Amino acid sequence: MSQATSPHPLVAVLKSRSSELAVKAEHLIREALKILPYTISTFSSGTLHTSSHTLTVENIAHMLLSDAFIATINDHELCFLALACHYHDLAMAGTEADDQTAEGRDQVRRDHAIRIGQIVCKKWAELGFENPREAEVLGEVCRGHRPHKNAEGEVDWEDIDAHAILGVGVCVRLRLLSAMVYAADELHLGADPRATAS
Repeated sequence: MSQATSPHPLVAVLKSRSSELAVKAEHLIREALKILPYTISTFSSGTLHTSSHTLTVENIAHMLLSDAFIATINDHELCFLALACHYHDLAMAGTEADDQTAEGRDQVRRDHAIRIGQIVCKKWAELGFENPREAEVLGEVCRGHRPHKNAEGEVDWEDIDAHAILGVGVCVRLRLLSAMVYAADELHLGADPRATAS
């Protein structure tokens, strides 16, 4: 497994490959960490959707990936994987109106994987993304952490594009990244006795 001493192990691996992308990832994660505490007002019980959860998801993702596998994903994919670990539940922070009723909170839970894309696309500059395309790509990866399930409970990511182009010669595999975040998130939820689906 890849070894790292950083509190953000995927970012530490990224830093060894691209210091520029690692600095960007660290900044964007800090922005997410400012918002995550507000999830408690919407969901005060069950799995806390705070930085303790997102850091655990990043650590699980890091533990799941061998050095050989990490070598097969490009620097931008590694960056988006690290970011998605911290952004995937950001939309679990409901509005004051959402928090007033159980129905409103349930709606936040059902819609959060879609709402996060809307939030980052709307606030891309405020959060520190260099352009709206980066925010759109992250939103799609985060949407994929709650994939479509068929009647047998099997998941697929057919509703997400397989690839996204960020620029000349820069492509990321959306379905692959979504599946990795989904797996890491599910493993944390499965290990948490207070777990509720996130």
